[in-house]
This record gives sequence, structure tokens and C-alpha cells, in this order.
Amino acid sequence: MPPGLPASQLAILPGTSHVTVVNRSELLLAMIPPFLDAPMPAAQ
Repeated sequence: MPPGLPASQLAILPGTSHVTVVNRSELLLAMIPPFLDAPMPAAQ
């Protein structure tokens, strides 16, 4: 990821846009808990 965002994650949601992603809740529901449950990176 970019150096300014060391703890960022990239998610590619096929067949969606910023508007239509809400219609693909199965994609979002599969990735939100692992993202929120991941350990916080150490402060630099």
C-alpha cells in the first residue's frame, strides 16, 4: 500500500461501484468482520 497508509487494505468488489456496492451486501459482510477484528498496527 502507499507509504502514507501503511495499515490500509485494498478490497476489489467485482461488478460494483460506489453506488451499487450496497446491493452486494454478501461481499461487504464477508470482509468487514476480519477487517475490524484485525490487530491494530504498532505506532511508529
